[in-house]
Amino acid sequence: MIIKKYQLVEFVIPQAYTQYKYTFQDQPFLRGVQVLGLEIFSISDMALSPAQNPLLTIANLQNAYLTLYTNDPDGQKLSPQGTVLNTDKSELIQNVPALRLRNMETGSAAQPFNRRPFEMAGQTIAWDKSFITFSAAIGNAGNAVSLLLGVTYQGIALT
Repeated sequence: MIIKKYQLVEFVIPQAYTQYKYTFQDQPFLRGVQVLGLEIFSISDMALSPAQNPLLTIANLQNAYLTLYTNDPDGQKLSPQGTVLNTDKSELIQNVPALRLRNMETGSAAQPFNRRPFEMAGQTIAWDKSFITFSAAIGNAGNAVSLLLGVTYQGIALT
């Protein structure tokens, strides 16, 4: 995949979070852009998030599923600048195992490498309707943890 534009998105899950569903916040910088790929990071990949929180563990990701509200890429209408004009969204990407989005191979800490990212067809995502579900509590009684998503995209945000 050729990366045109990339944004690292951090979702901070509060301390002692007991819910099994975490709904994402709106991402104005990514509103209306065509998403080409997603990747997720764990604490095995990097110690701390940009906000200085520990990341979700591999065990957390093994029990996590991502659902995205997107437009239908086959029916998209684009402006001449590449911005998606029709914004009708529905739950078209459901329960993707979070580990499917993890493309870092950290078996050897001295030589980590990337695998191919989770590729998409240029859908736009309604972030404030999208969510991650956990089949087991994440166990962050001591502090907040962060979910980091890397988003590869093209187009101009509709902020």
